[in-house]
Amino acid sequence: MRILLVNDDGYEANGLLALKEILQDYGEVYVVAPSNGKSGAGCSLTTFKPIKIHKIDDKNYHVEGTPVDCVQFAKAQFPNFFDLVVSGCNRGFNVSNDVLYSGTCGGGFQALMFKTPSICFSQDYIDDPWQVRNSGKEILDFIFSNNLLSKDYFLNVNFPFKEYEKPKGIVVTKLYVRNTSYSISEKDEEGYQTISHVHDIPEDINTYDVSAIRNGYISITPISVTAYKEEHFKELLVKVNK
Repeated sequence: MRILLVNDDGYEANGLLALKEILQDYGEVYVVAPSNGKSGAGCSLTTFKPIKIHKIDDKNYHVEGTPVDCVQFAKAQFPNFFDLVVSGCNRGFNVSNDVLYSGTCGGGFQALMFKTPSICFSQDYIDDPWQVRNSGKEILDFIFSNNLLSKDYFLNVNFPFKEYEKPKGIVVTKLYVRNTSYSISEKDEEGYQTISHVHDIPEDINTYDVSAIRNGYISITPISVTAYKEEHFKELLVKVNK
């Protein structure tokens, strides 16, 4: 299997390097990642100007652009495109509304545009990707053994909160559409202001991505180009519970 690995934290990010090591057991791994961090880039891409590409070797590149730019470059550079695109592992969760803003998920969305299965990985806000090292193989084996990959949606995987040294398990979840309240601070001495936000928390602890990771579970949510679809969730449940 040929695997393309991208991310939004940059090609030297610890999460990407940890995933790369694990993925070597599943196929031939190529890395095309941003030269610098692109958190919050979503599905944005570079327009109206050339992109500088840095070749490390035949299987490793970094791109002065967004995660979408990276996947598009890989498509152009490798006409025999990949069997699987993996994005991450992101430093910071990508649950609920985050998928709309996430550069990590942007890589997954672009893979879907090329009708290629994709998995996006995200973890708590920690520099040491110990969750990937400890549970990454378990998740991948779970996905492959249950035939969860699809060309119609990518799998959005989030590890539980860092307080859980060992996950309680892996659950298939729905995407929670949360309500958010915003506030803005007073101007500082230089005229800058901070926009803060507070999210609500769903009561159902067994159904949604947000609840799963708060309660110690690894969450897998199917995300399509039009975001979440109920029929995809049901399809995963049938496969997992067969």
